[in-house]
Amino acid sequence: MRLRIVRGGTTWTVPARAIASVEETTGGAVRVALAGDASGARHGLGGAVTLSGPNARAAGAFAEHLRTALERVEPVEDGHALVTVVRPASAAGGGLGESGQRRVLLGLLLLVYALGLWALGATGPLSAGVAAASLVVGGALGILGGVTLWRVGRRFHAMAVLRSRGIGVIARISGHVKIWDKGASLWLFPYLTYTTVDRDSYERVPSRVSAWAWGESRTSVEILYDPEHPRRAGLPPTFGFVVRSIVLGLVGLAPTSFFVLVLLANTTLPGF
Repeated sequence: MRLRIVRGGTTWTVPARAIASVEETTGGAVRVALAGDASGARHGLGGAVTLSGPNARAAGAFAEHLRTALERVEPVEDGHALVTVVRPASAAGGGLGESGQRRVLLGLLLLVYALGLWALGATGPLSAGVAAASLVVGGALGILGGVTLWRVGRRFHAMAVLRSRGIGVIARISGHVKIWDKGASLWLFPYLTYTTVDRDSYERVPSRVSAWAWGESRTSVEILYDPEHPRRAGLPPTFGFVVRSIVLGLVGLAPTSFFVLVLLANTTLPGF
């Protein structure tokens, strides 16, 4: 049996033989102490790690599961030597990391996008000034509408995946992402801290579905997560969330439609 801890993209794997003790603490948490002296350890967990649970009952069941596993193995003197850690490429000291690679890719796509608009304006039927003005405005609106439609499509894809193969667990809400917070948040996405059925722990994962009602406050809730991609998780979708997402998609169609008209105006059609 191995305990797997995931925090901020870093994954620690702790064999049961490396654990010295397990105890429950206040607030629905479990403290796992590693065997041996932690002064020379390089894994970053220290001498013990505290794992938060959605409630005291879930923490007790998890602690009992760990104690049962400890009874079946022979403990070692230096458990820190058995801990393995996998960090993101950027944290390990090499490469751009996933976020850096996304920024580079985004920059290249924007460059290709800008060059394509420039080439269209240079070869189109409009004068240089009119073409430049229309393509600058239309290009910006195209990005705005395209990003909006992409985000709406991403939401519906996540809802479909979670609905088809999602697994339900109890999560603790550890914060919120507020969008359009003008007295009442139209979009309120909670950060979720949860443990999967495989005992993998995830902290502050943004929900793919917004909260239930304006002003409603909860500390724990049942969620669905994707077993193939456990960081894809969310609250059960509500009718209001679906309606607001559809409205947002319709709003995104307006700048996208204007962008298409600008492209047609700057395109030389055969026979004209």
